[in-house]
Order: sequence, then C-alpha cells, then structure tokens
Amino acid sequence: MRPQSTVEVGKAVQGWQIGERIVAAFGEFDHIHQGTYAEFIALPTRYLRRIPPDLDYIRAASAGLAFCTAWSALFYKGKLQAETERVVVWAASSGVGTSALQIAHWCGAMTVAVANPAKADALRSLGANTVIDPAETNLVPLVMEATQGLGATLVLDLVGHHCLQSSIDMLSAGGRIVCAGCLDSRWATINVLDLIQKNGSISGALQSIAAEDFDQILHLLAARTFQAAISLVLPLQYIQIAHDLIAAQATFGEVVLVPTWIEQLSAS
Repeated sequence: MRPQSTVEVGKAVQGWQIGERIVAAFGEFDHIHQGTYAEFIALPTRYLRRIPPDLDYIRAASAGLAFCTAWSALFYKGKLQAETERVVVWAASSGVGTSALQIAHWCGAMTVAVANPAKADALRSLGANTVIDPAETNLVPLVMEATQGLGATLVLDLVGHHCLQSSIDMLSAGGRIVCAGCLDSRWATINVLDLIQKNGSISGALQSIAAEDFDQILHLLAARTFQAAISLVLPLQYIQIAHDLIAAQATFGEVVLVPTWIEQLSAS
C-alpha cells in the first residue's frame, strides 16, 4: 500500500483530499519545484490536475511532458490552425513527436513525420500522412513532394543543428519553425537570407500549458482520441537504463518511470 504517513495536505489547502488521483504538467515546474525523479514531491495546488476516471496513472503521467510540450509548441507558438496546415515533425517517433503528430492530425492538418522508416507503420497509425527517413539526402525535395510543392506551413524542430537549415528550406512562404527540443546541442548555422526571402519565422517554445488545455488533453487520452505512445514502463530505480535506451534511439514514444507504490496500485 501507499505509505500514507508521508502524504499530507497543507493546512491552507482547500478543495483537495488525500487519495485523489492527480497529475502535474512538467512544464509547470519552476526552478524551486523541480525533481520528478522522486517517489514524492511537494507542490502548490496550482500545478495539479485531476485524472479523469477512465485514464490510468501511467497514461496520465505520459501526458505531463510530451503532450503538454507539443500542445504549447504547436498552438501557443506555432499558431496551428485547423485544416489549413502542412506540418512537418522532426524526431517524430519521440515522445513529443508522437504527441505532436496526433495533435496536428486531430486538427485536420496534413502531416509529415521525419523519423526512422522502420517506425513508419506506427507513425501512420498516429496520424502521419507521410514518413521520411532523416538520412535521405533529398529530404527537402521529398517534403516538397509530399506537400504538393507547397512546402510546410509549420515545422516542429525537435533536433536542432543541421536540421534547422533544412527546416527553412522546406518552408512555404510565411511558414513558421518552432524549436521545442534539441537532440543535437551543437550550434546551428543557417542562411538568414533564405529565411528572409520566405518571410519565415523561427521561435523557441518553453511555455506552461493552461489548466483547461491540460484538462482537454487528459480527457482526449481518456477517450482514446489520443494514444499514449509508451515504449516501456520501468521502475523508478532503472533511470539509467531508461536514459541509455532513449540515447540509443531504441524506443518509440516515451519511457515511463514509476514509483513502487504506483506499481502496487496498478497491480491491485
């Protein structure tokens, strides 16, 4: 059973009870309240959302980083519009990538996933119209072909470095690039004139998600409209194994680490 002696509600807290099923959005944590690799954490109630009855802890936890990051990047910075967009997602088989594909598809956008072609079937099941191998030397022409020569209106760049110039090259006139991840932290070199000539924009996304939007994500997951792309669920003590698998690109979507008491609760 969960060690109740370590769980308390602050004296000034109202409207919350011990035993409620809750989840926190990763992007909500400030520099004081970081520390998600832990059995327990003390948080202000403004960070918390209730988990819908038809959603389990594992899928709810997977939304806190991947879906919240993708949602804020696509909607808040990318200004994603329904049915009018051609969206390219780099590192599309990652946690944020799989979430972004589903969100864009849900909005009616045409989607291009840049990812290992071995994962193409899984990506198409999540809403990718086209899957392109990032190793392709003619990647940009393939994107242009997939978008009927029009180019991407919105590119979600989760890689950085060399991908940034390719993102510019595949843009349509007035297209937007949103950087919400950096798998390659080396400095990127771009031709600024290319961006200017396309009247394009590049922005970074690191923004907290609104409570009502996080609630909507949780309800869409509960309804199975969105799928939690979870490659593996591991006990919390296997953190290093999880990181090694992700670094080796041996996963699809997310790896979820669970505290011991959650394992016991899920099994009961």
